[in-house]
Amino acid sequence: MKRWFLLPVMMFAVVAAQPVYAADLKIGYVDIKRAVENTKTYQDGMKMLEELTSRREKELRTLEEKILEASNQLRSQSMLMSPEQLAAKQEEQSNMRKQFERMQQDAQEELMREKRRLDQGVFADFYRVVGEYAKANNYDLILQMQSALIYGSETLDISADISKELDK
Repeated sequence: MKRWFLLPVMMFAVVAAQPVYAADLKIGYVDIKRAVENTKTYQDGMKMLEELTSRREKELRTLEEKILEASNQLRSQSMLMSPEQLAAKQEEQSNMRKQFERMQQDAQEELMREKRRLDQGVFADFYRVVGEYAKANNYDLILQMQSALIYGSETLDISADISKELDK
């Protein structure tokens, strides 16, 4: 009978001791997206991607205008052409459309590749910096804001500090 009495007392002691231990933990959280997007490296990379996007869009617009012009010429002059000339112009126009589609696909792949390269570089640095920051500032636990955190005091948010460390 005494054993059954000791079990609840021991469980209470373990549960009561837990908050004391948790109070000694140094915890922080990071909004990864905000921390990364506020770095100079990421912002410079995004500007480079925007410039690349703009260049590719301009190239595509130029080719699209040529295709439209060729299409208009074909429509207006098709009655004056021999069947061989008409077939050759249609083939030329078809090739231009294929070239446009290939350029469009290549541009999308290039942009995705560059974005992935940027993200991989920044996120590799991010995780290294968070680890170094945690060790240097004696953190026991750093959480990712988006997935693991329901509520956190603003004083625990170290996102701005991580952004500053990433910029160093």
